[in-house]
Amino acid sequence: MRGTPGIALIALAAGCGGAEPTLEIRFAAQALLDRAAVVAVYFFASPSTCAELRAGPRPTSTVGPFNARLDDAARASGIKFRVDDLPVGSYVVVADAHADGGALVGTGCAEGQKVLDRELTKIRILIRDP
Repeated sequence: MRGTPGIALIALAAGCGGAEPTLEIRFAAQALLDRAAVVAVYFFASPSTCAELRAGPRPTSTVGPFNARLDDAARASGIKFRVDDLPVGSYVVVADAHADGGALVGTGCAEGQKVLDRELTKIRILIRDP
């Protein structure tokens, strides 16, 4: 995420083997990462923009959520999601960070994210205060 400030938490997609990470989640501040206990990632085929998603109650995601617990190991080396069942297409991708009690501590959204050949291609999300 060149030029974008934040604390990186890398998530790898299934099928990427030794390739570079294909999903990157960043937190706008260390304090957000410190408060987060779980990250949930959702894929929406429609609506097609983050503004449309935020305009009302969030619809059911096309695929997801993919949940990852943020323990010390995950914070140090990243988290992994298996997304073999993710259909090829274009998505709005949302990442929500939750505290241990379930409270939302941050959220991020990225439009026009592509999935090709059942592998994610460079999806990047910045989680900010909700």
